[in-house]
Amino acid sequence: MHDRDAGAGAPNPDQVWPQGTAPNDPRTWGTLSFGLPASGASTATPNGVVTVRHGLNGAVVPDGHVGGGAVCGDGLDFWSEWGQANYAGAMPVNVQNQTLIADWPCFSRYYVTFPLDAVPAGKTVLSATLALTLPDSPCAPSSA
Repeated sequence: MHDRDAGAGAPNPDQVWPQGTAPNDPRTWGTLSFGLPASGASTATPNGVVTVRHGLNGAVVPDGHVGGGAVCGDGLDFWSEWGQANYAGAMPVNVQNQTLIADWPCFSRYYVTFPLDAVPAGKTVLSATLALTLPDSPCAPSSA
């Protein structure tokens, strides 16, 4: 990961995930899967729930986005500035599914990191639910 939090100054040190990754050795790469597993059900018995939410029990859940943002990169030169845009603290965040290539300036990706420190050591996570909520804000749809 190449991380740069500000246009001025040196970039943050490069990081890899998972630790110990060797770029030319697929056995060391991490795997991210969505949906149901292809085969094999867990034999573990559910016996607890862990809630991870920013601020709950001291959890820090950092997030950020890249791309056009909620204003589709308005005011930026797409060829020389868009890739370096920093949306730290931006509100609202634009997350959507777009298929029309003409909308490319609005393409955005949203990233969030959930710390799993609250999951007891040796436990198996059987399922996870991501709940997105829209807080009361001037950008929230009206219920009227």
